[in-house]
Amino acid sequence: MEGILLAAAEAAPFCQVGDLGVVVGSLPQELRRKGNDVRVIMPRYQSLTLEAKLLGEVTVELGWRRQIAKVEQVEHEGVSFYFIGNDYYFDRPDVYGYADDGERYAFFCRAVLEALPLLQFWPKVIHCHDWHTGLVGVMLQEFYRQRPEYQSMRTVFTVHNARFQGAVSGDFFEDMLGLPPEKVNALGLKEEGGFTFLQAGIRMADQLTTVSQSGIREMTAVAQAAPLAAMPLPKISAIPYGLDYKEYNPSSDPYIYAQYHNRALKKRLQNKLDLQEALELPVRGDIPLVGMVSRGEKDQGFELLLPVLAEMMALNIQLVIAGYGGIEERLRLTEASLRYRGKLVFLESGEEEVVRRIYAGSDLFLIPSRSEACGLSQLIAMRYGSLPVVRGCGKVTDTVAAYNAMTGEGCGFVYSRYDAQEMIAAVRQAVDLYGNRKAWEQIVRNAMKRDNSWQQPVKEYCSLYQQLTQE
Repeated sequence: MEGILLAAAEAAPFCQVGDLGVVVGSLPQELRRKGNDVRVIMPRYQSLTLEAKLLGEVTVELGWRRQIAKVEQVEHEGVSFYFIGNDYYFDRPDVYGYADDGERYAFFCRAVLEALPLLQFWPKVIHCHDWHTGLVGVMLQEFYRQRPEYQSMRTVFTVHNARFQGAVSGDFFEDMLGLPPEKVNALGLKEEGGFTFLQAGIRMADQLTTVSQSGIREMTAVAQAAPLAAMPLPKISAIPYGLDYKEYNPSSDPYIYAQYHNRALKKRLQNKLDLQEALELPVRGDIPLVGMVSRGEKDQGFELLLPVLAEMMALNIQLVIAGYGGIEERLRLTEASLRYRGKLVFLESGEEEVVRRIYAGSDLFLIPSRSEACGLSQLIAMRYGSLPVVRGCGKVTDTVAAYNAMTGEGCGFVYSRYDAQEMIAAVRQAVDLYGNRKAWEQIVRNAMKRDNSWQQPVKEYCSLYQQLTQE
């Protein structure tokens, strides 16, 4: 298969806000190893410090607007990464969260297609990721299909997180794309009161993918929102995430205190003891250490944990929380870390070194999300031997097998409802089991031996691309 262009708002190692950046950063390497000519295109944010090659500039039209896009190129581990630069849209401190995010990513979508002649690259498939790229399919059909080089291009649209949809005003298409109302209505893209980039991406793609069967149900529910229910959906596939086993490897990870593998769990214990010492916790191997990493977004767990923190602290555990939240959450966690000194540590940090040491040093990894659409955290936790405590939602349902006391099988602790008492009960079950070292180490080995690599998912992507271009 030749010619795959991944379009996304973020891609590691250049920009990684969340799991999207991790996935778009690692997938191209796996596709390249399968013999594909794969490249990546993303915005050139202010925060990026690049030694890039300037390929040139293109003019991007958004309705009556004319904006210049600088196009740069960086080679990273054999893959070309292209960057769309425009100071008006992307020279800002943060990646997301601006009132004109719709216009910013409409510009990016148009620039992706406009830049192809400059890249001298005509992909067979443009693989778009999440709402930020939702207009690529619309623009390809309306503005570029008449050009010979674009006629055979196909689009894949992957929904990583359907909670973020890119909602904009009802006249956005007419204003930004210059499409007359009758064309917008004919495409079926306008909803009462507005529309979303996600809807556009879902409706206009040649193929849809998401990361789990539950993700398909979530995407279908979004797509069937009136008045778009009458339009047929493109084909949908569920292709799970893979984990870059070279990047996330406890036997060679430079960030952690002691490297280890599933046959050397005593070395894993050293990570726990060193982490406890570094965080000024009592250095004890007999107390379960629970880790949690969260960006503090809505429904990601702080609002579930904080009201029952006293009950959680009554258990025989130590708790380490790293990440960010709103001002109120940070204040409450900072106060709690003083109140429960010796049992709770809050680190207002998302630095990779800190996060990796929590994965390697914790016995349990708490993921109390209402929905876990992306779901790399539990894959990384299992890779490092930290048993996930999760609500059975999203991709979690497909990746974490609940511990079975009768058979000894499983690799984590799963509860069903978004309920604080169920969460505490799952942690209590794990704490009760922790004293049985033989059983515990078996579950840890179960988790570490699971194959959550890219090996199978990348085969599915290659098959999907091939089928799509042969139709």
